Amino acid sequence: MDDHPTPNPRPTGRRLTWLVVALSAVGLVYRAGLYRIADDPAADDPNVPWAIWPWEPWHAEGMATDDGFENALREAAAAAGTDDPTVTAKVAALTELREQQPDLLWRYLASSAAWRVYEDRGKRLARRRLKVGPSWQEPPQGYYTNGTIGPYEPGGAMTWQFRLELGWDGQLVSWQPGLALAHGQAARAVVGRDDYFGEGGLWRSDCGFAAGKSVLAVIEQSQTPGRRLTEATLRYLEQELRPLVDKPTLETLRANLPHGSVEPGEASLVVGQDASDYLVWSRVNPGEPGRVYVQRGSDSQPGSWDEEIGPPDTNEWVGWSDDPTELFLSCALVKGYRERWDPPFVEHFSLWFHPDSGGPDRKLLERAWHMNNPGG
Repeated sequence: MDDHPTPNPRPTGRRLTWLVVALSAVGLVYRAGLYRIADDPAADDPNVPWAIWPWEPWHAEGMATDDGFENALREAAAAAGTDDPTVTAKVAALTELREQQPDLLWRYLASSAAWRVYEDRGKRLARRRLKVGPSWQEPPQGYYTNGTIGPYEPGGAMTWQFRLELGWDGQLVSWQPGLALAHGQAARAVVGRDDYFGEGGLWRSDCGFAAGKSVLAVIEQSQTPGRRLTEATLRYLEQELRPLVDKPTLETLRANLPHGSVEPGEASLVVGQDASDYLVWSRVNPGEPGRVYVQRGSDSQPGSWDEEIGPPDTNEWVGWSDDPTELFLSCALVKGYRERWDPPFVEHFSLWFHPDSGGPDRKLLERAWHMNNPGG
């Protein structure tokens, strides 16, 4: 008899396959368990809500919203285009308010759901929002397209893109418009082809309009050289701001605010997830002038306001009143940088307030939200 034991036979291909599968399953369970424990126990809490999908429903063909400015843009985009890029500045109301009632204009913009008033690299800016589906939203860099607000079908062509911003002190951040016209002046916009949206491209212009100490900047990309969206923007802003010129009171300000700017109730914070980024809507009333901003993390601290670094990216001047049950809208786009996206996980968001009076920052709200794996 052989004293040496017979060695185990080499695993067959089938055995190797089952061994790999078993080891992989064990590894996945171990990895998931480690991550769940290290992540947040709130991940299993059924009371923690799930983030919503912010970009639906898109508007159906011909569907109007209660945002008159958006409807004006849609009507202009649907009209026949021309080859004449001449633009006439119509900024009388904006100019009068900026020169004669700057505090009232500032408070109107900060109180309006249709504007984000913020600071970027030392410059005070106001950027126009539009409604996407039922909600006011903040798209990346403030650009809206026919694909954002519709009518649009997946796979369809991009036919226009638009951005509107006010440089409060006459300065913008990353670009300067090709025109700077005062009220009543007319000139041919500098237009050029931009093929970013496909063969043939769209006609782009960067137009600026002087309004007292401010400059109004409009970026339009559309299918013909005629500046239909730019002209529609100027007409609508004149209509929107004229009541404040005629009767510059807080009562007029409140009556003129777009729908959804002020709502009754209790302070709230709602999170929408767009792939790996977040849209954070909040409704608050800090009771005094100042800015809100969003911080992530369950142990968040006040943001940095270093002069060289600048304020938090999500900073926004928000409306306020003496009635704490009146809530004003803020909407912030928060980049969702994360090393691991294993579902499910929880993100904590807090809303902080930075008073213009110079007092210490204070936390207004903190909420936890379940998140989906953007790649899952």
